[in-house]
Amino acid sequence: MVCNSLINRKMKKETKYTAEQWEELKKNRISLRVPEFLRAADWSRSKWYRHRAKIKRLDGYGREMIPIDEARRVLGEEVGEAN
Repeated sequence: MVCNSLINRKMKKETKYTAEQWEELKKNRISLRVPEFLRAADWSRSKWYRHRAKIKRLDGYGREMIPIDEARRVLGEEVGEAN
């Protein structure tokens, strides 16, 4: 038997960041949490696990985080482009 709370729960699909939201993140943050990076890159969690060895990450502080410069590199932006 399935619990009613599981049936009634709606999974909210987060959409990719808009250009304005991404610019705001780049200005104000030095790193992104993994879910924020996945949203910015429009990647699934499984794609993250396939490519995570190739992406620089900060760990050891509770949750893995991706430096904003590394996120920009993965997304194909020049690191010195916007400040």
